[in-house]
Amino acid sequence: MSMWPPMQAHKPPDNKFWYLEGFKDGQKALAKKVIFATVAISALLLISGCMSMPDVKVVGVDNLKVTEHIVSSQEVTKICGKKLGIPILMRWMIKIWGCAEIELDTWTCDIYYSEENLEDQTDLLEHERLHCQGYWHDDGLQLYYDEWRKSNGK
Repeated sequence: MSMWPPMQAHKPPDNKFWYLEGFKDGQKALAKKVIFATVAISALLLISGCMSMPDVKVVGVDNLKVTEHIVSSQEVTKICGKKLGIPILMRWMIKIWGCAEIELDTWTCDIYYSEENLEDQTDLLEHERLHCQGYWHDDGLQLYYDEWRKSNGK
């Protein structure tokens, strides 16, 4: 039995910097720096929303059952990176200190933060606890709450 379309093995490019072909030698180093800087800045922009204190209160989101999870820094990066929508390949370039996950179906809020430097994380914990009290940086939580209420007939 044959398969259609015929499957062919994928052959990786011979040159690991194939995307730099066409650049002169002197330009390749600069191009690599520009690519790295672009990826790094993009990663920072993805998480910049959580670098300031949340200030938008969503009325109705309060009294959530809060659970704090102290985990390794690798687990924080894995869990929070996924929740924040940061692509896997970019997570190794940034340091994620913590995050809060609100689940309205169970009326819970889980805070994840690193076991490293616990004494220096009071601002982080205050920040994440505000999320669990219904404060957010933008209208993201409000949209989630409104959609949840609509789907639950409330």
